[in-house]
Amino acid sequence: MNLKIGCSGFPAGKEEYFNKFRIVELQDTFIELPGPAAAEKLRAEAPDDFEFTMKAWQVITHEAGFSGYDRMSKPIEENRKPGAGSFKPSKTVREAWKRTEEVADILGAKVVVFDCPDLFLPRKENFENMEGFFRQIKNKSRRYAWIPPKTWTAEEIKDISSAAGIVHCVDPFDNAALAGDIGYFRLRDKEGPGGRHTGLDMKKLRDFCEKRSSELGGAPLYVFFNNRPKLNDAMRFEWIAANTGPLKGIGTEFLSKLCHEIEAAEEDEKVQLLSREAEKIVNLILHTEYARIDIEIESQKLKKMCAELFPDKEYLYDMIYGQRFRRLWEQFREDGE
Repeated sequence: MNLKIGCSGFPAGKEEYFNKFRIVELQDTFIELPGPAAAEKLRAEAPDDFEFTMKAWQVITHEAGFSGYDRMSKPIEENRKPGAGSFKPSKTVREAWKRTEEVADILGAKVVVFDCPDLFLPRKENFENMEGFFRQIKNKSRRYAWIPPKTWTAEEIKDISSAAGIVHCVDPFDNAALAGDIGYFRLRDKEGPGGRHTGLDMKKLRDFCEKRSSELGGAPLYVFFNNRPKLNDAMRFEWIAANTGPLKGIGTEFLSKLCHEIEAAEEDEKVQLLSREAEKIVNLILHTEYARIDIEIESQKLKKMCAELFPDKEYLYDMIYGQRFRRLWEQFREDGE
């Protein structure tokens, strides 16, 4: 899978974020665009292989009264200009796009996202404005993703997305992607405390992405976390996507039998030592709130010990312990969550 995983906005300092991820979706560009100098500075600060996507300036999509950013006086004044919003074929919208495109070019943004208010209704005029707007700005090296309002039906979304040649942007836990030659997913808060996605959510998302990637012939899939614990959730999903396979049901009876069979064969003194250290990790998984990354650190310590005790049998760790820890985590921490 060609997954591009990151966060909507910077949830940490830029230097820290650049060390963790290779992509970000800029959200502040919706409220107000940076000037060319600020955009060039941001591009220079990022690694050469770092990718930006960005939200389009709200003047293109939001008319006066549509914006939820009343505290931001300058954008509101722009929205009040004649012809602002709703993709209108107006001078105001054309100039707003020209400024948006300038920033996108400086950043090398391959995707620009358009977020419409719920008051942007599925009327003929709006349909025609959208189709005309995207026909005018067509760019072979850039994709345009659209976050449709809740007021549009699936059929209407599919029709306008196909007509305008744009990508339907969704939260995959809410709706199916209806159009586009790439995937562009933005994950919002989950219900429950903290808005966090469970381990089982992550596994389902991994499988969803694999299926969607196959449908799109291996085209890139952009996955951005836009929930409160976005940094941790993005890191967790990146690890799960890289290190796990499809979600499979593993019964507790089978798992228990497998563990007992392994333990029954552990007679060698060295193996007993490894077994005791492994049991500590099992207890951390089953009886503590250790984070997945901390479990991984402890697992790597055990793997190193295994290599030192059995230098010619390093495969034993993955065969006996690595798979066991992963199954226990999936069964009792992810499903249990």
